[in-house]
Amino acid sequence: MKLKDISSSNLKHIIEIIEYSNAIDSDGIPSDGESVVTTVRARVDTPSLKRQETLVAQGINISKSLMFIFRYLKNFDSEKHKIRYKGRVYEVEGIENVEEKDLFLNVLGEVKS
Repeated sequence: MKLKDISSSNLKHIIEIIEYSNAIDSDGIPSDGESVVTTVRARVDTPSLKRQETLVAQGINISKSLMFIFRYLKNFDSEKHKIRYKGRVYEVEGIENVEEKDLFLNVLGEVKS
C-alpha cells in the first residue's frame, strides 16, 4: 500500500476500536469487559489478490478477512485491540504503518468463529 493510494475522502466507513479486559466484579466473580477505545472513519476493502495468495498460504481464511485503512493511532496494539465493523468483531492479524510516515495504518482483520 502506497501513501498516494490513500485519500481522506475514501475514509467513509465508521469502525470502533475496542478493548477487552478481564475484570473482577464486586462479588469476586471474573467477568469479561468490553470498552470502546475510539471510533474512527476508515476505508474498508477486501485484501488484494496478491495479499490473498499470501494469506491463504499462511492459513488465514480470506472469506472472513477485511483490510481497514484509517488514520494513524499511536497506541494501537494488535494484542489488546479489536475492530468492530457492522456488528462483527475482527481480530487484528497484521498492522502496517503505511510508508512508516505515521499518517495511516493498514490493518488486516479476521472474524474468528
